[in-house]
Amino acid sequence: MGAEGLKWGAGLWIFGGARDRFAVYRDLPTFADMLRMARQVPGLAGVELQYPRHFSGETPESVKRLCREAGLEVIGVQPDVFRDPEFRQGALSALDGAARRRAVDICLGAADAARRVGAPVLAIWPGQEGFDYVFQTDYVAQWERALESLRAIADGAKDLKVAVEYKLKEPRQKSLYGTASQTLLAIQEAGRPNLGVLVDFGHSLMGKESPAQAAALLQRCGKLFHVHLNDCYGETDDDLMVGSTHVLETVEMLHYLRRLGYAGWVSLDTVAFREEPLAAAQASGRALERLMAMAGRIRPERLAAVQAAQDGAGAVQFMTELLTGC
Repeated sequence: MGAEGLKWGAGLWIFGGARDRFAVYRDLPTFADMLRMARQVPGLAGVELQYPRHFSGETPESVKRLCREAGLEVIGVQPDVFRDPEFRQGALSALDGAARRRAVDICLGAADAARRVGAPVLAIWPGQEGFDYVFQTDYVAQWERALESLRAIADGAKDLKVAVEYKLKEPRQKSLYGTASQTLLAIQEAGRPNLGVLVDFGHSLMGKESPAQAAALLQRCGKLFHVHLNDCYGETDDDLMVGSTHVLETVEMLHYLRRLGYAGWVSLDTVAFREEPLAAAQASGRALERLMAMAGRIRPERLAAVQAAQDGAGAVQFMTELLTGC
């Protein structure tokens, strides 16, 4: 439990291997080694797991036991519907009905694993849903196929929160769920109460959003189900350490999560290419704790006065005071 009651953990994958299209920087460690690193991050209380990768060679019960022995809750399970070449033209929206059914089955398998480990959230990143070229896809038909899959998953996981994570692009050039508003439209049209949205801080920046605004509006709708924290320069999914490029934007988002009573989890979702993953996670954790404390020092009446006047100069002064403490 962090400052101001915000619960935070990490995707277990942040302690894993690292590669890009040019080089392999680090091979994938064992599940036990990743848990060993996670327990060395002060304040980290839970982990997100990927299915089936993190369940390979283990039962959900043994995974739960290993996490519990490490002092960590399992806070979410992410189904892998983005790595298999079968899904290169889409998983939940695939033209091929067999591929689409297999993607739904993987999500339902992840939902069953989530139940058995006690995780409240099924976190779906539909990375292969989208297109690369003009005229490549029938937008309406693709949307309908994806909605049909989301409904099937939500109906099979009624006891869980099903959070759809959006991202503007990558690996597709244009993602089906690229922004908070697109994703909210999809889940509202799908019409299932257990469908919601996962806001990833860096993905929101990529979409030219204000992460705080996106989180605040989704929370207002009761559809903010999960949060990933990281950072980026705004053009690509850099997955940098928390607070490394957008300090004030991070504090603003944490302020709104606190103000609007967000009761879910926040997960670190970073990639350490050239850094040691444990050191990077510890640095992100320390930054998050300090930025949460900074958000906790905001005087509501002072901020309300600035916002009541829509005062840009006053906002800059407020930010300076917040950063410098004077």
